[in-house]
Amino acid sequence: MAPSKRGLGWPYDNTEGAFKPYEPAIHSNELTWLFNWEMWKPKGIPAGLNYVPQVRTGAEAAQIDQYLSTLGARNFNHFIGFNEPDNSGQANMPVAQAVQLWKHYVLPAKKKFGFKLGSPAMTNSPAGKKWLQDFLHALDGHAEVDFIVLHWYGLNVKDLENYLEDMHKTFNKPIWLNEFACTTFGGRTPSEQDVEKFEREALKFLDGKDLVERYAWFGAATNKGSMGGVAVVNELASNGNLTGVGKIYCEKSEFQSAAVAGAALEPKEAVAKATRPENHAQLNIVSRAVQAKDNPGIHLTNKSKKEETYYFFNNYWNGNGTAGANFDHPEKPTQLKPGASTFVALPASFKGRVQRGKLIPATWAEFQLSADNDHKAWGDISLEQGYDGPAMIRASDGSNNANGFTNDILPSAPAAAKQKRSDGKECIASTMGNWLGGKNQAAVDYEKRVVGQKKAYIEGGSGTDVVSSKNKQLGVEFY
Repeated sequence: MAPSKRGLGWPYDNTEGAFKPYEPAIHSNELTWLFNWEMWKPKGIPAGLNYVPQVRTGAEAAQIDQYLSTLGARNFNHFIGFNEPDNSGQANMPVAQAVQLWKHYVLPAKKKFGFKLGSPAMTNSPAGKKWLQDFLHALDGHAEVDFIVLHWYGLNVKDLENYLEDMHKTFNKPIWLNEFACTTFGGRTPSEQDVEKFEREALKFLDGKDLVERYAWFGAATNKGSMGGVAVVNELASNGNLTGVGKIYCEKSEFQSAAVAGAALEPKEAVAKATRPENHAQLNIVSRAVQAKDNPGIHLTNKSKKEETYYFFNNYWNGNGTAGANFDHPEKPTQLKPGASTFVALPASFKGRVQRGKLIPATWAEFQLSADNDHKAWGDISLEQGYDGPAMIRASDGSNNANGFTNDILPSAPAAAKQKRSDGKECIASTMGNWLGGKNQAAVDYEKRVVGQKKAYIEGGSGTDVVSSKNKQLGVEFY
């Protein structure tokens, strides 16, 4: 079973307060992602939602790099193409224009930021399918599309099922259904009972089919004028409360991973849970003599003067498998004596971190083992959630790429930058803030002076050297 596919299509005029009725479903990972047809992140977006930017029209294509640089490459993993270019009321673009903009702006952005790329989002009219076929044909195998983005409106669930299966068969890519609702435009208006029946049947199909990767019901608008002609009975919330349709949408899917659904913990509870003994899967550790030459993984070394246990945190467990950090599902405990090393084999899909212990503040070695764009391993050192010792990350493909630092910066840190962890260890506090406290400016100022943004992420953004390795393996050393 997999994490929830459900997301929110968030109109530009929704206020921060509009998130409130959805918060329980976000915290329990029934809702895992959000898009707003734009490239700017809505204010107040809850931490549990993965934001997915989209270039709405051709007029905004030249601003893609600017917007995405502002977001920061580490804060999104997917990007969506033009909104309904086959619709005269939306992007309204001929194929030739879209192809030119795709080549000049979209593909360079994919190369630079390394995101998974969604196709232009198509209507469910016959013209939409043909437009997308012509678009991909014109790019002659170089569209670099990773998933197909679709919109569908109608009254019959079977029609929706047939449409999605046909589009999947035609394009042979995972489907994102970014808009759908039980409605007609000018025809019969469905009743609330009609919509709820349609919704239950549709969600069962969408959750149960592997061809559908993500979906978002069209109905999150708080301003009825932003419903775009969709029958108002499709609203997910009204007057600050979930409607019947919204309650169904926020229910746990029978297909959702029990482990993910069970992670509905407030951050403080999550940390408390992480400190309790757990039954972990046994490590797949390979001796350094063998080193699993063809296996993805981490060459882990303890360069400190005491025995340590290291834990891996896979972003899969945040409910959407993306850049958002996971705090309550530590994996693969690896105990190393001083000076010892081992190879920890991991799946190529792993995206996350390794750290000393399970608590924060802590120094993170962040990494992915097979990037979507070049299939290399990429990694960095991060101090954003605190510091509990130096660390280095290195390529293992013979290129000698490395970054990080080896000198202990705690002794000289100002008192204002320090924080005592729940296990009593003195550390340097988070530079970004979390449930334990806000951003510690003294830590930011000190770490920028003695480490520098080039050697480790201190405040996110750019300027940090990221290490790559062609063989899907990285070396991580904790001092």
